Order: sequence, then structure tokens, then C-alpha cells
Amino acid sequence: MYSNYKNFERARYLLIRDFLKQKEISEMKMKYSEGTLFSGIFSAVISYVINNTLSPYMTGEIYLKVVQRCLLISSFYVLSFVVLKALYNLVLLIADGIRVHKKRDSLSVYEGYIKDFDNIACDSIIMVLGYKQNISTIPISQVLIKQFNLYEMVHYLELAFTITQRLVNKKDECINFGDMANNKGVDGYRVKNMILLIEQLSEDVLSIYNSINIMDELLESKIVTVKTESPKLLVSIKR
Repeated sequence: MYSNYKNFERARYLLIRDFLKQKEISEMKMKYSEGTLFSGIFSAVISYVINNTLSPYMTGEIYLKVVQRCLLISSFYVLSFVVLKALYNLVLLIADGIRVHKKRDSLSVYEGYIKDFDNIACDSIIMVLGYKQNISTIPISQVLIKQFNLYEMVHYLELAFTITQRLVNKKDECINFGDMANNKGVDGYRVKNMILLIEQLSEDVLSIYNSINIMDELLESKIVTVKTESPKLLVSIKR
């Protein structure tokens, strides 16, 4: 079960990563196209104005008039460029403001926290349970494989704890306690269960760490941090 789930998780990750990369490339191409479109329109407008409005007055023989007309054309060109560029930037600013406003409405920061809990934190716990089940079947002689399973358990456990901690820190916006104020948040009983499960698993992971007899201060500190900090989340979630 856990092996199949891991393969599914990896495939999902790769698909999302490639999608975001293609989305970024498309946005870059769109910005380039907007700049090209502006340059084309600007050149066409200037050429039209010069050929149909200013060119009849360019036939003077007096040097001073020629200079004056050149200055007039140059001034008109610069002024037109500044005005059109300002209008173009204003339109882009308004459009970006509308897009940002819609994005904030549809996918706010807090909604991101909720989705991270539903997808990443919960998935991480499943991975910890899978590695915990697997490590018990590995012979003692295969030390490296046992260590690998332990390292992955710590990684996913810490990840689940970090995301849950972030959710609890914004409990008023992200957690549903049964009131109508935030009925789209994560249900409170799920968060409590997650915290208790993280605390229990941290004890199991620490026991496995001691049984393998690994001397690694960083690894041990991560396990101990999750073990000691997770009960604090249970206190923080109370209203």
C-alpha cells in the first residue's frame, strides 16, 4: 500500500512541477509578446503621423527651419513615446491588480496553509507509518537500509509537524472549530488527531533511533524538537 502510494505521490509531484514550469515559461512569453506588440503599434503610429502630418512641412530650404522641424519631430517622438509608454504601463498595472485581487480571493495564503495540511502533512504521516512498518522487517545486519528508513521517517515527521505548526499559528483563519466564521478551514478534530499522532510517532522514532545506536546530534535534535514541541501545539489549539 505504502509503496504504491509513494509512487503515486512522486508522479503527482513531477506533474505539478512540470506544470508550474510550463506556466512560468508561458508567462514570460506573454510578457515578451506584450512588449513586441507595444513596439509594433508605437512604430506604426509614429510612421503614420510623420508621413501624413509632419512630412509636408519638411520641404524647407532654410537651415534654421530644417533644424526646427527636426527638433519638432524629435520632441514629438519623445513625448509620444513617454505618453504611450505611461498609458501602456497603466493598463498593465490595472490588469495585474485585477489578477492579483482575483488570485488573493481564490487562493489566499491561508488557503495554501490548508491545502498543505490536507495534502503534504497528511501524506507525510502516511509515509512515516509506511517506513515504520517497513523498518521492523529489516534484519539488524542491514544497517544502512535501517538508517535510510529512519532518516526518511524523521524527514516526513518533521515536515508534517512544520506544516501543522504553521496551521495552528493561524488557527483563527485556518481551523474550523464548529462555528460559521471559518467553516472552510481544517476541522479542529483532524488537527488535534494530527498533533497527537505526531507526538506518538516522535516517541516511536526516538525509540528506533536509540535501538539502531546512531550517534548524530542533528538527527537526534530534530526528533527531540518534534517530540517536545508537538504537545505545545495541542495547548495552542484550545480556544
